[in-house]
Amino acid sequence: MENKIATLIRIDEKLYEEIKYYSVKENRSINKQIEYILKRYVEDQERKEESILSELSV
Repeated sequence: MENKIATLIRIDEKLYEEIKYYSVKENRSINKQIEYILKRYVEDQERKEESILSELSV
């Protein structure tokens, strides 16, 4: 089982509604949709740069 960190974020209401729309459309919870978006962003950044994981001590 993955370790998950609970966190609170503040999101602009319009952005939240857009995320909610796509989460329903893609049959995900809003939380899972935000996690999906964040994972995609990190993957895109890693493709653009050297892997940041080698620089971070995780």
